[in-house]
Amino acid sequence: MTGALCGWVSPLLFKHSMVDEDLAYAQDIRQQFLEQVKCLEQRTECQSSLLNELQDFYKRRADIEVDYSKNLDKLNKHLLAKQKADRQKREGWSNFSLYNHYLQAIEEVKSEAKCRAALADLYINHVSVKLTNQAEELQRISKKCREISVVAQQEILRVLGELHTAMKTYQLCQAASWTAENKVRAVEAQKCKYEESNPKKIGRRRHRFLEKEYERKNDKFKEFQLKALKAKNEYLLCIDAANAALHKYFADDLSDLLDCMDVGFEEWLKYLLSTLTDCRQAVVDSDQRYVQSCCNFARDLDHRIDKRRFLDANHSTFMLPRKFEFKAHFSDIEAPHRVRSQKSFQEDYTQRYCQISQRLMQLKTETEEVWKTLETAEKTLMDIQKLPEMKWSDLFACHSTCKHQTAGPTSITASYVNTSNNFSSTTTNNPVINNSSGSATNEISRRNSCRETEASQQKRKQDLYEIEDYYLQNHGLVIIFQKAGSFEHSRSQSINGGDSGAIAHCPLSGSALPSGVSTTTTASNSGGFLESSPSPNPNSDSSYAGPAVPAGAVRTRRKKRIGVSAQAHNRKRPKLFGGSIEEYVEMTGQDIPLIIRSCVRMLSLHDFFSTCICSLFLGLHHQGVFRVSGSQIEINSFRDSFEKGEDPLSDIADSSDVNSVAGVLKLYFRELREPLFPIFMFDQFVECSRIENKDEFARTVRELVLTLPRPVFVVMRYIFAFLNQ
Repeated sequence: MTGALCGWVSPLLFKHSMVDEDLAYAQDIRQQFLEQVKCLEQRTECQSSLLNELQDFYKRRADIEVDYSKNLDKLNKHLLAKQKADRQKREGWSNFSLYNHYLQAIEEVKSEAKCRAALADLYINHVSVKLTNQAEELQRISKKCREISVVAQQEILRVLGELHTAMKTYQLCQAASWTAENKVRAVEAQKCKYEESNPKKIGRRRHRFLEKEYERKNDKFKEFQLKALKAKNEYLLCIDAANAALHKYFADDLSDLLDCMDVGFEEWLKYLLSTLTDCRQAVVDSDQRYVQSCCNFARDLDHRIDKRRFLDANHSTFMLPRKFEFKAHFSDIEAPHRVRSQKSFQEDYTQRYCQISQRLMQLKTETEEVWKTLETAEKTLMDIQKLPEMKWSDLFACHSTCKHQTAGPTSITASYVNTSNNFSSTTTNNPVINNSSGSATNEISRRNSCRETEASQQKRKQDLYEIEDYYLQNHGLVIIFQKAGSFEHSRSQSINGGDSGAIAHCPLSGSALPSGVSTTTTASNSGGFLESSPSPNPNSDSSYAGPAVPAGAVRTRRKKRIGVSAQAHNRKRPKLFGGSIEEYVEMTGQDIPLIIRSCVRMLSLHDFFSTCICSLFLGLHHQGVFRVSGSQIEINSFRDSFEKGEDPLSDIADSSDVNSVAGVLKLYFRELREPLFPIFMFDQFVECSRIENKDEFARTVRELVLTLPRPVFVVMRYIFAFLNQ
């Protein structure tokens, strides 16, 4: 009996526990509503304080514009005088792209000094007034929105009150129904017991009394059961209504309230920024030219161009030395000279080859791990170098005229970078501007307002030094691993390329090479330099698409380069003219750049038709196709279209355009940052040209060409196959 009572819960206690739980939950929701109102109020205060801070900034900015104009004039005169005095020391500056920006900066200073007075008037009489009015309007709208929020919350609380009442009604009705059901069962049990114990007294007075009592209790139970069902349905409806009200408020109403609080703020901010930029553009047109020139300079900035200029300026110093040749003893008449084996040491070569293979696999794994770490460190290093990012110049980038109503919205983006990783963490403090008037101390405060704090600056430098050391250490490891892989791979190819035949059971796969060590096809295991099976070009809509694109078996590994991963997200389309074939192919996935395919298809198509009609005025049979210059206007038009990724030659069939097509193709190869035949290999190609034996010449040239990157090798085969027609 005691065990049965342990699991029994009083209906009254159960009802009170449910009611208390519901009341506590409703109280939590009420408290949450109060917190929401406080958060909305704090949000408005933050926006207002920010607007007031901007107002103070522009007021102080207006105070220093006049003085700034005079200082700019002094700076311009100082730079010009220094440039004349140090002219001899600056002879090598022109080799760097930064020198162009230096000249742009000097030119911009001349025009910048003229606009400061007008900007001061704009800041003090227009921008500051607009900021004050907007702060007041923001406070007024926010107050109304909070009142709307309170009304919506009260409506939800009313629904919750109805839910609470419905729940109590349901509990009471259900308890009454449960009690009535128990009474019915008790009467029924008495009736059954009486019938079992007195079967001969069925129908007598006592039995009729029990039957009437059972019917009465049962009718009352059905009545309570019906009331409980109605109360339950009402309770369920109230639950659905409460859940719907809560979902509507939290999913839609809160978002709409926030939008209402910010109504017109975005357009107002765009208007304000457009006004600032429009005024500056109207004050001085040359300033916009400076902004555009800086954008173009930043867009076209490429450190590899400076690297190429440096190497070209020191051509002889960085020229690849000629290859070491085998100096045969006069008694050694074997030709060609290569690694050979005999049965006496064939097993040693096989064992050595397998050891090299294992070493290459190990180097590959280690190099890939270091490369992943190096790429992460490189990205972190570049992120740290960008800190602190304060792009005040973004406020002066507009192309409209000065007026108080904007001609169009201007998008200005302010980015705040907060980098956190395994190596370093950097925090940039917001500058604080003092509101006191112009004493010497306040002048120093204004000059330091946009600078980092000393602690933040030291922390950033420390993080930068740490990541630089880590990056350089890993870079050194990559070079060591790649050199070791190159040495081992060269030895393994020499062993495998011999005639021993004892290492067939231990092949060396190109995938075992460390990252950055290229796999090239040697003379012993590949076909001729220009051999390729013809295949249709899938990118051409013509019946003749030029020479076949070489198969990808010549080189299987894509070379990794420093800085590529960190710069990939900044460049949507690779640079075509003045770029690199290897980088273009890697970024676009095209084996042959579009400009080469299109020009070759055009010239080959003219050659095909001219052969069919026996005419000598089109394509390669056109007189002076590469010698005669085409129209410079057409060449420039073709160049711009190709740079955008378009194909301007897809619908051209006029023979007068052939020279222009050949001209844009020549221009592309002429402006390549890295020519097809690398400059550092120039001396080796010159030495090859002096070889009189044709077979020896072909073998030597083939060995040189096979050392080129795969994209360059494929393009070279494609062009040579076209010129060989």
